[in-house]
Amino acid sequence: MASSLQDPSAVGNEDNRSNPLKPDKSTDDNSRNSFDQDRPSSSIYKESSEDNFTSRYDINKLINGLQRHLKKIVISTLIFFLLGSLAAYTFLTTYVADAVVVYQEDKSVVLVGGGTLPILTLPTVIDLIQLPVNFEAIKKNLGLSYSTGELEGMVSVPVPKNNSNLIHITAKAKNQYLAVDLANALAQTAVKSAQEYYQKQLQPALLNYSDQLINVDQRLNSQLNEIGRFKEENNYFEMTAEHSQFITRMNDARTKLENAKILYSSLLVEYDSLKNTIENLPDQILVPQSLYREGQVNPLQTRIIALQNSLSEARLKFAKDNPRLKALESELDNLVGQLKVQPENEDKQIRFLTKNESKDKLQIELLQLEGKVKSAKQTQDDLAVVYAGYQKEMVNLPAKQMAFAKLLQARQSTEDELKSLTSAVETTQLMMNIPQGSLELYSLAQSADPWKNSLFIYLLPLLSALFGALLGIGIAFFFEMQDDKFSTARQIESAYKMTCIGVIPRISSLTKENAEGKLLFFIRGIAGRLEKIISKSVPGKNALTFGITSSVNEEGKSLIAENLALYYKRLEKKVLLIQTAHRAGVILNAPPKITLDSYLKNPGSLTDLIIHDKVDCIKIGLKREAGMKELVKSKAMSVLWNHLQNQYEIIILDTPGILEEDYSLNLLDLPPYVIYVVDSEKTGKKIIDEALTQLHLHDIKPCGVILNDVDPIFIDDRRILNEINVSKKSYWEHLSQKSFWEQFMFWKK
Repeated sequence: MASSLQDPSAVGNEDNRSNPLKPDKSTDDNSRNSFDQDRPSSSIYKESSEDNFTSRYDINKLINGLQRHLKKIVISTLIFFLLGSLAAYTFLTTYVADAVVVYQEDKSVVLVGGGTLPILTLPTVIDLIQLPVNFEAIKKNLGLSYSTGELEGMVSVPVPKNNSNLIHITAKAKNQYLAVDLANALAQTAVKSAQEYYQKQLQPALLNYSDQLINVDQRLNSQLNEIGRFKEENNYFEMTAEHSQFITRMNDARTKLENAKILYSSLLVEYDSLKNTIENLPDQILVPQSLYREGQVNPLQTRIIALQNSLSEARLKFAKDNPRLKALESELDNLVGQLKVQPENEDKQIRFLTKNESKDKLQIELLQLEGKVKSAKQTQDDLAVVYAGYQKEMVNLPAKQMAFAKLLQARQSTEDELKSLTSAVETTQLMMNIPQGSLELYSLAQSADPWKNSLFIYLLPLLSALFGALLGIGIAFFFEMQDDKFSTARQIESAYKMTCIGVIPRISSLTKENAEGKLLFFIRGIAGRLEKIISKSVPGKNALTFGITSSVNEEGKSLIAENLALYYKRLEKKVLLIQTAHRAGVILNAPPKITLDSYLKNPGSLTDLIIHDKVDCIKIGLKREAGMKELVKSKAMSVLWNHLQNQYEIIILDTPGILEEDYSLNLLDLPPYVIYVVDSEKTGKKIIDEALTQLHLHDIKPCGVILNDVDPIFIDDRRILNEINVSKKSYWEHLSQKSFWEQFMFWKK
């Protein structure tokens, strides 16, 4: 010890102290006043406002703390590596096949008589493709063992984009041949289902036409019978040439009038359709540059463009299977094939906008068609006037002739209706036999490709592992930032403006037997720093007395107090250790004759109170005393404390936890110096704040703090790290000297 510790001979000198039975308050007050000079005006236990973030989140602590969560980081990295590997494996071993069908939006079914079947919308067609009955049919046709739900999960039919009529049927499977078969089978089944839909719609119309045909046939037979009876009853077998010709002319006029009406209606429909087509055609179109330069016109390209315009007009006028339309399409295919033989640079020409000649031609045809419509209208009106005149003349015919003429007219009308219905039945049957619907095959899948196959997929496991590592580091940082415990001296000094006089790491091999040797290195450092602090504050004093406390029990203060006492004993100092916690000592276990609480109730001989073990020691009883606070504040305690200061060079007061025993603060009022012990792994900031607040209310300021049980990963001091390594090495050397059973049964002494 330095000069601040007195010579043992001075203890018995009466001139150096007052009455030994009375406490000497002067030196205590002087020592406290010396610390009060350094105490700030505000609370000393509040965090520093200069750098709040640094005090709470020590960067070195956060970085070193990652090692504590290394398991989390490794687990997160492995999990994401496995997920990335699984995803890459899935992408590379899952095959995708794509079949395409065409949605026939403008292909409506026209029935005889002008009726049409409803056109299926695009969403309805997509739903029709994915009907469970289609997957049942595929499962049966291909002989698959998958369930219907599994097959539905392997196929996707997205809605076409950009107003396209091409519907892609995509199948995914682990087997590339299965993916191809599944996509093609569903495409073919969907087309067949669309055709069957229209066939089912035609069946009611066919039944209706058949029923009407039967009724009309029966009515015609009835009319023929009535005409026969009329002739027999009225002996009306012949008509005059004049009347016969009149009836014939009247019937001809009626037939012409009906034909004129049909012609007018058809021309009017064609006129409206051509007019709508012209309105939708652009005024200008893009033509190749070669057609725009003089002397460089490609005759083959010119012919193709003209043929395309003619084909567009023909598609508006003729049905899809019209021979003329097919001839134009065949000729166009031949010309396109010839054009492909020419050099490729002819297809990569710049195109220019020019007037749409096709639209001008169609407008000319529209004018001509308009004249035909007007002419048909005029013809219809003229025939109507002629037929009305015949009807007026018919009134002047004799009654029997008129009746007979009406019978003939009704028969003729029925025969015409019979012909129309017969044609309707035949046409409907023909439509049912010719497959047609809203879907047609565009292309079938020829092969299947891996779902995803790129360099990114091969790097996906490594990228996922990197992401997992970063995520694990982020989680570790989060846990460290949420950790309110102190692990570094700088951290606790910044938070509370207290000097850290010692850092004791966690020693896994620490036992009751080797505690003195294991902690000697750290106790030396604590004693040296404590000596410097005390020597600056109070020179020349009867005894060096200091208390060791903590927020709660089990923070290691008793072990530190005992080892400090043993260390000073090594220096041949007269040391007294006062243990005031209701618990057995860690190293010093000798039982007292009289406990401190018993002595304070009934003061007796100090010889029975003081235990003479490795160091002199005073202990409190193990049983908790309810009135301990009053005993500590009693006159007996003051007299005892004053007497002990005159008998010993060093007095170490080991007090219980501040938040667990109310008399701990009264004990800490006795010594001029207080050392505050913090367990790095046990005590959080809120508990420390509360304990230090209690100290502040009693005007007690610790002269230093000891950070105990610190995880070695937070220690940067090379000397401490070397001591930890030596401690580990000696532990394994000691363990290697034991037998196998001694090592295995380590819990036995």
